[in-house]
Amino acid sequence: NSMSDPAVNRPPRPSFDVVPRPDQDPLAVLFDASRSVDPDGEIIRYEWRFGDGRTAEGRIVTHIYLSAGEYETVLDVVDDGGAVASATSSFVLTAGTGGGLQLPGDGNQDGRLDLSDAVSLLTRLFIDASSPLPCEPDDVYAPGNRTLLDVNADGGINLTDAVHILNFLFLAGPEPALGTSCIPIEGCPNVCVR
Repeated sequence: NSMSDPAVNRPPRPSFDVVPRPDQDPLAVLFDASRSVDPDGEIIRYEWRFGDGRTAEGRIVTHIYLSAGEYETVLDVVDDGGAVASATSSFVLTAGTGGGLQLPGDGNQDGRLDLSDAVSLLTRLFIDASSPLPCEPDDVYAPGNRTLLDVNADGGINLTDAVHILNFLFLAGPEPALGTSCIPIEGCPNVCVR
């Protein structure tokens, strides 16, 4: 019986909690694998894949996502005998519930996603960098502006976001990464209704 054979290494049992940390950043999440156990030894490595292409190591880690959305996080644990086991958790990350309702990509704040949004983004990027942004603080890297204007969810606000809007509007391309419905975005005013 392999259960009583001391030479057989039993795999660890990974488990983790997903805890939003809006006190740090509207898109910050704490991942805690403290409940993971190894029945016949100890866990020596915790490896995280956050579902956005980024990774980390550690029993307890905080990760800041670049945009709201649905993510699947995978935890791989390795025990002192070399056995590996995985646990997965899917969750939806919003940009906080205290934010105003915004239509993803609506940079000119008229409640619609249209050609004028691509134009306003291009104006901000290439003609007048001092033109005001929709959300507070007035910084292109502020979480609210990043969530609202990073239409393709690549982590930056740039030409590709304007192209994404145009592709969606005129060439039946993919919709904005956060969809085409109003969502609450921290630091932004209310400009639309669900």
